Amino acid sequence: MKFGIYSLLLSPILIASLTVRAESKPTPANDEKADKVVACAGSAGPRKLIVAKKEKGCELQYLKGEKTDVVATQKMGSNFCEEKLAKIQAKLEAAGYKCE
Repeated sequence: MKFGIYSLLLSPILIASLTVRAESKPTPANDEKADKVVACAGSAGPRKLIVAKKEKGCELQYLKGEKTDVVATQKMGSNFCEEKLAKIQAKLEAAGYKCE
């Protein structure tokens, strides 16, 4: 009987946590919808930086191979995303990458 009660109490929590995890995975922005795209080529493989619009703000995505990470976000405007993009681009270029 106790097992049934705990199952009923915990199942919504488990479902909610699975939903949050599924939604938190970044999806690469379409280049056409991006504010700015910087593609870099180097010996360790291509990299791409994308500033994508997110409601009234922005999201900076870093693509390395098949992996996409969100490295910066801003709720209003895109200045922070642009500054972070410039810093990452400078680091890539210092490591020998050619960026466009």
